[in-house]
Amino acid sequence: YKKHAKTFTAPELRAITAIVLEPAEVAASIEVSDADLRRAYSERSAEFLSKERRAVEQILFSDEATAKKAYAALKAGQSFDKVAKEIAKQEAGALSLGTVDKDGLPLKVLGEAAFKLKEGAFSAPIKSELGWHILRVTKIEKTKTKPFEAVKAKLKADIQKDRAGDRMVKLTNQIEDELGSGATLEEAAKKYNLKLRKYSAVDHQGNDADGNKIKDLLSAPEFLSRAFELDEGEDSGIVDTHGGASFVVRVDKITKPALRPLAKVRDKVVAAIKEASRREVATKQAKDMLEKLKGGFTLAALAKREKLTVRTTKPFGRDGKDAGDDVPATLVTKLFHARRGQVLMESGNDGVILASVNEIEEANPSKDAAAVKSLKEAI
Repeated sequence: YKKHAKTFTAPELRAITAIVLEPAEVAASIEVSDADLRRAYSERSAEFLSKERRAVEQILFSDEATAKKAYAALKAGQSFDKVAKEIAKQEAGALSLGTVDKDGLPLKVLGEAAFKLKEGAFSAPIKSELGWHILRVTKIEKTKTKPFEAVKAKLKADIQKDRAGDRMVKLTNQIEDELGSGATLEEAAKKYNLKLRKYSAVDHQGNDADGNKIKDLLSAPEFLSRAFELDEGEDSGIVDTHGGASFVVRVDKITKPALRPLAKVRDKVVAAIKEASRREVATKQAKDMLEKLKGGFTLAALAKREKLTVRTTKPFGRDGKDAGDDVPATLVTKLFHARRGQVLMESGNDGVILASVNEIEEANPSKDAAAVKSLKEAI
């Protein structure tokens, strides 16, 4: 506890009060009349009109003669499925092109033909770069307009979003004027019916006194950065963030860093002692194994003897992206300075790692033209 006092020292904490204006929150507070909603519905009517859709089936032929033979059979009264199976050798399950709008078919010529047919009708043979087609429309879904009630919520959200920008500007100006005339944050928030956010203890990382993340803290980096630049009792004035939010924050109290009482961090101290002991044992074991590996043992043989597991990574580059989460960046760097077959020892998150280089694939610019081009442009 004494030796690692810094680990058990509480960071500087600040009690702060803030008015925060976030676009989504401001938008949600804006009232929209039914008349405004209906006007928007009328102006945007084309947006709520669904396209005509058709369920289309197709028989595909490789040559014109077979297509004409099939067409004659259909005109003679044979069923679409029977003609497909007996002449084109297509099963019924392979005929459907789905229910699509005019642009949903794979070729424009097919879309044009399908949307000229009546429900239940079939087309004459159609030529395309894929072959010869006979289409049948089994169902037609006519164009229809979504009713007002179905899109009311979307219209309201869109109008609120459009008006939120002006509302944000107006509110920030009003708050600035209030504070400039000597009003407190509490008075300004009350006058304009705004929520006042109060935090009894916040550290520089956005945690509370117990080290837990504070959930409703404004996530914009400017917020905590500004809060930790102020003196006790000082407010920031209106600050606009890159994310579109605005805030004013006041520091009510500053608590300097202090060593937490041993009784309060006892469990953490015990856990740290155990972890240090485990790592010491693991390091000694790894060093002993390293000597055996240098003496001729293979990793696989030694792992089997010690009842440990060997993992072989995929090939990875200097960025370590494909090495896996259990291979730390420091080990990746060392591996790229190692010889083939060389064994290295490195501390990892969960213990100590022994690793050897199995293969080295030399860089080959001719096999990665895109990377070379990108690097060239960057330089």
